[in-house]
Amino acid sequence: MYIYLGGNTVISSNEILGIFDMDTSTVNKATRDYLSNSEKNKKVIYVNYELPKSFIVCKDKIYICPLNTSTLLKRVEAGQKSKKIILSIMLKGDLNQYERRRKQD
Repeated sequence: MYIYLGGNTVISSNEILGIFDMDTSTVNKATRDYLSNSEKNKKVIYVNYELPKSFIVCKDKIYICPLNTSTLLKRVEAGQKSKKIILSIMLKGDLNQYERRRKQD
């Protein structure tokens, strides 16, 4: 599934290694150093230039995001729930139910 981070940024939930709150995580010097080094190595992507509230560590990039971690986690969970529903319907072989569900969303 894909997660919308804002702006023009959408990432695959399979790429996410962690979602962190900017205020609580950056208190630790090691985290600040990690973000700083990642930025120097051009691995940091700013979703937009609003006040950052979270950062998402992915396999090869770090996204600085204006959304709260709770909002991002809800989006991840909603994507997983939809994926489970679709899989369940497909396993039962009821494609009509799948089509009805898809039209509702």
